[in-house]
Amino acid sequence: MYIWVVLATFLAMLASYTLSMRADIRKVAVEPMAEAEIAKLVSKHRAAGRYIYYNSPPNTPAEQVTFVPGIISDANIEGEMSSVTINDKNYTSQIFCMNKEWTTAYTNASDCDRVDTSKMLVTYGPIPYRWLNLNYEDVDVPNSDFMNAMRNTVSGGWRFGYTAEIDPATEDVTENSSGSPMRIITRDGELYVPLAIVNNDDFKKVCNVSSGQTCLIYLSGF
Repeated sequence: MYIWVVLATFLAMLASYTLSMRADIRKVAVEPMAEAEIAKLVSKHRAAGRYIYYNSPPNTPAEQVTFVPGIISDANIEGEMSSVTINDKNYTSQIFCMNKEWTTAYTNASDCDRVDTSKMLVTYGPIPYRWLNLNYEDVDVPNSDFMNAMRNTVSGGWRFGYTAEIDPATEDVTENSSGSPMRIITRDGELYVPLAIVNNDDFKKVCNVSSGQTCLIYLSGF
């Protein structure tokens, strides 16, 4: 009897090797891991947005902002995160207060109160190596699993995607009013990163497309 059990088990193992892999295996097993990575950036961006909200009128005294342009500290980010959310320090959230043309970034909190100031929150960071398309040697490009996860994680209509150099063949010079050399490849097409952000020293350390550094990026006006 025992020998028959062993034989049946062995035959079942052999049969399992002849079964074809599920057609949707990447969708059910791989893409969720990419979505979990993207969710880290999205969670940080939303926590940073809450920090800005609570440090802006009418939630502040004297009807003035109580934040300053620049990188939002981990302490301030974590103060707006739920207890089950992890602050991934591979991603950075940064406040920009700029002129209307998006060509100059201001450094003083008082500049963020001016009526002629454009304010943006940007969260950015490198795309992990495992999610890069290795067919590209000179520039970091997300692989198909990561691209699909990006479409699944953030709905359309947002400045969310990955950075790339401007392509003169597809550039919309009207949309790219600041003359930026950097675009965002989104689920719906492409948008542009304001020149003032591209030229920021902290941003350039991580997202320098001229050096082949591609970033995951989320931009919101406020």
